[in-house]
Amino acid sequence: MRLIPTHCQSCARSRLVDADSLANGAIACSDCGALAYALPGESYGEADVSLFDDLVSMLKASDITPAKAAMLADQLQGRSHADPGRTLRRLEQLLPSLGILELLVAHRPASLRKAEGILSLLLHALASGRSQSGFMPAVGAPPQRVKTGDGQS
Repeated sequence: MRLIPTHCQSCARSRLVDADSLANGAIACSDCGALAYALPGESYGEADVSLFDDLVSMLKASDITPAKAAMLADQLQGRSHADPGRTLRRLEQLLPSLGILELLVAHRPASLRKAEGILSLLLHALASGRSQSGFMPAVGAPPQRVKTGDGQS
């Protein structure tokens, strides 16, 4: 069975679903009923479900913001296939809940690469939940009163 990662923007839940259950790249979220969309990238097997779910749980327990998810995802962009796990060790300093991850993948290079790939996918999905950049646009902003120094504005 080929499993596809999905993400629901409504409740920020990610999970693996059977590829055959997707309709036009989407499926009803099992948590909230909104549409969960397929995430780009790899597909996974049944043996990967536990690692995927563990990573989802770790990120959920961290109560990570979309902005922090984007920053962490950027850290994973430079991951090395020659030295798997190096980026995970750096991320553990920024997100301590990932500390248990090394126990889950037991320093196996293939498992470390897979964990880094899944984590990158999940962080990008969480980062896409940002509704705005946090800056107010200048167009349409209320005019500001400026003091001229002689008591007039």
